[in-house]
Amino acid sequence: MFAKAVAFAAGAAVGFGAVLVGRAVLARYEQEGGLPTPFEAARADLRDFAHDVAEGMAEREEQLRVALGLDAAPEGTRLDPDATRALLDDPARWRAPTG
Repeated sequence: MFAKAVAFAAGAAVGFGAVLVGRAVLARYEQEGGLPTPFEAARADLRDFAHDVAEGMAEREEQLRVALGLDAAPEGTRLDPDATRALLDDPARWRAPTG
């Protein structure tokens, strides 16, 4: 029982120390004008990725709506019956990017 109490106390001390160090580092960056450049770059990349995912989801939704007959096909396009059936059979299938 004593060993568990010592392990718990040691874990709490390490956690408390990590919080203090983290706050000190963040306070330093706030004083210096923000996060370092690699963090900003990673944040921008994550924002771009989220935007690409949202665009892909909107495109897929449009394809599904056309395949289900909820919306009309865009002008100048013809629905391929086999592609429509495949889309309806497996709407979440993975598609490799083209181009």
